[in-house]
Amino acid sequence: MEIEVIRDFETILKEYRIYLHQYFDFIFTSLKEENDLDLVALFGYPDYETLLKKEVEHTLQEETDLYTNANGIFLVARVDTEFAGMVALKEYSTGTGEVKRLFVRPEFRGQGIASKLFDTLLVATWEKGYERIILETQWFMKSAHKMYVGKGFTDIDWYEGAATPKDLEHISRFMELHRPDNL
Repeated sequence: MEIEVIRDFETILKEYRIYLHQYFDFIFTSLKEENDLDLVALFGYPDYETLLKKEVEHTLQEETDLYTNANGIFLVARVDTEFAGMVALKEYSTGTGEVKRLFVRPEFRGQGIASKLFDTLLVATWEKGYERIILETQWFMKSAHKMYVGKGFTDIDWYEGAATPKDLEHISRFMELHRPDNL
């Protein structure tokens, strides 16, 4: 497995679009199953495919520059030449980065890819001078919670700018990690 830092989305745009579609489909389907949350109705979309398309396009247009600028990090894991997973970090505030989009495609799960991606992200984050990392994860992502806790993350309250609106904070878990003293 190879982990690469992406600075130019044009080089992976086609793969990333497919990846985002899988990512959002996983999240939205799981939210429906776990929380009986109908995002199509909640956000007023005519159908599920429109919701997926809009979220993918929003991410491509609004967020990718946050991951590839001087303060962001965007990592892709490849198995052989296939796009297997990714994780990103954007600057939340001075000294604090926010983890975004940790996801491993279903056919590559169980191989330690998420942990390797996350370890690489942590090293890069501390090297950039961040003092704290925050993240939001969904309650149904139990294996992710185990990994985050194992890496030292602790629970925090909902934070301004989280993807989940304040009135739906019960569907998400919010966590933080402070830079280790020995770094």
